[in-house]
Amino acid sequence: MDQQQLYQKAKNTQMLLLDVDGVLTDGSLFFDHHFNEVKSFNAQDGLGLQMIRHQANIEVAVISGRKSSIVEHRLQQLGLKHVYLGVMKKCQALEDIQKKTNIATDAMTYVGDDLIDIPVMKKVGLAIATANATSQTKDHAHWVTQKPGGLGAVREVCDILLDSKGLLEQAWQQFQ
Repeated sequence: MDQQQLYQKAKNTQMLLLDVDGVLTDGSLFFDHHFNEVKSFNAQDGLGLQMIRHQANIEVAVISGRKSSIVEHRLQQLGLKHVYLGVMKKCQALEDIQKKTNIATDAMTYVGDDLIDIPVMKKVGLAIATANATSQTKDHAHWVTQKPGGLGAVREVCDILLDSKGLLEQAWQQFQ
């Protein structure tokens, strides 16, 4: 897909759907000596999500196959209200989100990195795989980020969504 086609699909986005492990994080699972899970999130991704929500009125939802209190905490910090954790059949969550928001799937962008994400990627208007995604997942993506998950891939997507709507400069101006 060339940049013009990417931007046309991105321009129609009303909702951004994200996986967690491998997208909002690098996919690594760390445990301390008490078996507590530790995860690393990228602050630039968080700011990107804030900008698309406030500058472009794009809703954000998360659908993850794993349930984690650390992830719940981070998503609460970001103020996300559409959160589906521990969901292995992600299309069911997609259907629930669509019913609750009344946003058509062709106005949704999904970012994933693994096989569990492919069914949703097949249903949305813009399917994106992170640079660290499996080759099978990349094969089902309209576009692949340059950056890997947890290291700025989500911010890269947010910037494209804003730029496609002509709002990137305006979003940056709020920090001048």
